[in-house]
Amino acid sequence: MQGELGTAKAPGKVRRYRIDLRARSLREEIVDAAAHEFPVIDPRAALQKHSVGDLTINSGVKRFDYRSGAAQTFDFGANVTTGEPVFAARPGGGDDDGWLNMQCLDGTTEHASSRCSTRRECGPGRSPATTCRSVSMAGGRRASRSN
Repeated sequence: MQGELGTAKAPGKVRRYRIDLRARSLREEIVDAAAHEFPVIDPRAALQKHSVGDLTINSGVKRFDYRSGAAQTFDFGANVTTGEPVFAARPGGGDDDGWLNMQCLDGTTEHASSRCSTRRECGPGRSPATTCRSVSMAGGRRASRSN
């Protein structure tokens, strides 16, 4: 294991499935053909119509509007690996109101961090680059190699 990005043989395309119960049919639609991982939506919208979600893309995150197909991406930089995002709903907030949190590992500095932004900050017309916060994790250590 070298810790290098490779070419996905089966990239994580964003798919939409439409089920027609009367016709007893299922239709698959590729909404975004790029490689994605770890899709997340506001959990209050689970199993309901929803408009936006977030996905990881190599060294960043993509906010995707499922209705219009519009997307915003933010890249945390070279050699940064992003983990699964977690959406924390704002208590009493409306649809899609809350924070997106994710773990990142910087391969250059060998530090892990937690990145957090509000969905409003990363919404249309705003740049996540100015709002994503980084909090360094305590106790970071350099990995030792054993032969």
